[in-house]
Amino acid sequence: MAVLGLDGRRGAWAGAPLDDGSVTLLSLPDAATALAVAGVAARGRPMRISW
Repeated sequence: MAVLGLDGRRGAWAGAPLDDGSVTLLSLPDAATALAVAGVAARGRPMRISW
């Protein structure tokens, strides 16, 4: 099962799918593209909890 880690960056998203110990780095233009990455069972994004 692949898991996709996401983080926002200026004007785009960075994605890092982890599948069977292998990581690939992706530059994604928008959130819709990040949600459409094929073969991913779960997605995670860090949340800021301090101001």
